[in-house]
Amino acid sequence: MEQNHEVVDLKDPTELFNSLASPRPTVFAIEGGPCGGKTTLLQELEKVAADQQRPIVLLPEIATPLIFELAKQGTNFLEIAQDPVKFIEFETLILKNIIDSIGQAKIDHAGTDAIIVIDRVDVKPYLEEFEYQQVMNNLGLNLPPIIGHVDKVIYLPTVAKANPEKYIKLSSTNPSRYENAADAVLTCDRNLEVASLNPDIAIYSDQDFDMKIRRAIDDVLRPDHQIVDQFSADGTEDILHIYENLNKISTHLNTISFHHTLHKIDGQKFVLRQGDIEGQYQFYDFFINKDSDRQIHRNLSKQEYDLLSSCEFIGRLHKYRSRYIYEFENREYVLSHDYYDGLQRSIIEIDGLLQIDAPRVKIKGFKLGGYWAPDLVQ
Repeated sequence: MEQNHEVVDLKDPTELFNSLASPRPTVFAIEGGPCGGKTTLLQELEKVAADQQRPIVLLPEIATPLIFELAKQGTNFLEIAQDPVKFIEFETLILKNIIDSIGQAKIDHAGTDAIIVIDRVDVKPYLEEFEYQQVMNNLGLNLPPIIGHVDKVIYLPTVAKANPEKYIKLSSTNPSRYENAADAVLTCDRNLEVASLNPDIAIYSDQDFDMKIRRAIDDVLRPDHQIVDQFSADGTEDILHIYENLNKISTHLNTISFHHTLHKIDGQKFVLRQGDIEGQYQFYDFFINKDSDRQIHRNLSKQEYDLLSSCEFIGRLHKYRSRYIYEFENREYVLSHDYYDGLQRSIIEIDGLLQIDAPRVKIKGFKLGGYWAPDLVQ
């Protein structure tokens, strides 16, 4: 996904492999609706950062200080929003600063396993599609930063969804909050639509705010761990029949086509993944297992993917993944249904569902299967 990689000799797959397998920062984006807990999560991470073995780098929301600066200059953001040219210029400035801040943090912590956490990484939820394309063109981007510059997304829905009165009270103390409660919900939904473009997203929507933040912190502090639990069913069950049993599904997010290939270099196995999101965006990944439940995940450029594809081939797997919002005990999860070409089984994974909770989720016809480890077949 991410295109800003360390410079390596792209004629030498071994050198590239060693670079990818070496420590490098992991980037988390904290996304969600207004007053969803993003700032609180960053504050709580700051409190525990000193006690962590790996560096924790916290990047605050980029747009807020820029909007404050406008206010100091006597300019209201809503006034800029009425001028198409100035609006695109301002949104381009925001996105450029976001990308630059991530890039600088990665340079500052190159060669380490630092965890970089940024509050919001894209402006797409606030723009019409043609406006966003103008911003992308201005910056020479082929992929939205939510895909191209981020390893994982933590999503925190706005408090306006469950408690509009609380949202009004909270937003009244922040001059950068210009949405009313209804607009905040719409912004939250649009943000989810964009955030879910990232193949690795977890939603934390506990009604208990403190629990929501604790769960999200645990996710951020264990970026190499697979905390996705898997439910599987044998046989060729009709997908419509499967979803008749999942009556808590509320929203379809998107469908991603994945091509996995398994390779070997110097006796070490690794997985390459090419993904296609709704036929609109393509991305490339590298995976290598550290142990039974931990995994190194790196984003690749197309050039890097092609080079590593030349390594010894072992097997391949093609699957389609449809992703939905699944509701359970007043929480929302990203539920993924996978259909594997050539394999007679159906898989359901629920992101954001901790292993201790998984046995209590009842999905008729499915059984809990533990951590995700796709079998690659010739």
